[in-house]
Amino acid sequence: MTLQEEILQTTEQLIGSLSQEDHDRAEALIYAVVPYLRSRLRSDVQEADIKPTFIVAAALLTMSMLDASGFDNLQALSAGTMQLTFDGKNDRRVRLALMMLAPFSHGAAAFRGVTA
Repeated sequence: MTLQEEILQTTEQLIGSLSQEDHDRAEALIYAVVPYLRSRLRSDVQEADIKPTFIVAAALLTMSMLDASGFDNLQALSAGTMQLTFDGKNDRRVRLALMMLAPFSHGAAAFRGVTA
């Protein structure tokens, strides 16, 4: 099973069942999510090193993009740099996905067992 197939399977497990249209959109979105998340990793970290974490983070980001891809909550579009701005409904999933990868990302600091 490829990485993309594992991410799709995890996405489907987290969402429940997907219609064929959503399945096809999720499959396409994964091909954008994987390089994006890879680009955030430090050079000494490969997705294979953190595979379970990478898969869940990619699934969360795919879910967020799948929800946003309906364009119901589109607030702004800039064609010059192709930037889409949504209303933030899915920000929690995106933040969680990026927090999961923070210990392995560029310029990130992560602390374990720290209490205030």
